[in-house]
Amino acid sequence: QLGEGLGTLTIDVETTQDTGTRREVQDLLVDLSEPTAYVDDTILPAVGAELTFWIADAWVVSGYELTIAGKTFTDTLEPGYPSTLGEDWDYSLVSIPVSEIPVGVHLGALRVFDAAGNVALRDLPVTIDGPPPPATIESPAEGAVFTGPFLVEMGGIDDLPGAVSLELRLGGALVATAVGPTGSVVVDAAELPEGPLEISVLAVDEAGNPSAPALRTVQIARA
Repeated sequence: QLGEGLGTLTIDVETTQDTGTRREVQDLLVDLSEPTAYVDDTILPAVGAELTFWIADAWVVSGYELTIAGKTFTDTLEPGYPSTLGEDWDYSLVSIPVSEIPVGVHLGALRVFDAAGNVALRDLPVTIDGPPPPATIESPAEGAVFTGPFLVEMGGIDDLPGAVSLELRLGGALVATAVGPTGSVVVDAAELPEGPLEISVLAVDEAGNPSAPALRTVQIARA
């Protein structure tokens, strides 16, 4: 019934003999709103990355608890009013090293609480992707000779769900990309220098893990 906001609470107590007392509470905060969380990337490589997210409240954010893969991560912030009180939301950045989370696909439970005791709950899907997808070149065959158009067929399959990006390089220069698990590109030998040509394919998973390049050398000839 007080309404949401920051202000001064004044309490007057009077007796039937017209005597009384007054008590004031300065900087009384009434917070009726739930906090929230803003999550960054949740598909991450297993090495050198962090699971990051912001916890926030319209007044005073207090802490979080994340349970994922059987482990619980939690933190409670120092009490006190932030400098943004009454002007902007209060934000705090959380960072958890991926080394603390097993490789695999997980569904975490995130609990965010503010200083007034309001609580917000949300599911947090997280994928920690370990080994990169192997890259393959299905065609052309090693040592094949071309004078005109030919087809490069490439592939890359990850062991976890998510898109795989395929990068085709000819002689070290990136010429095409495709979304796996398979892709094909037509190359015209007439537009390439005569002689041996190295074809390389790189597969990159959604977490950013790059494969070792798949290599194939063909010969470019003139008709």
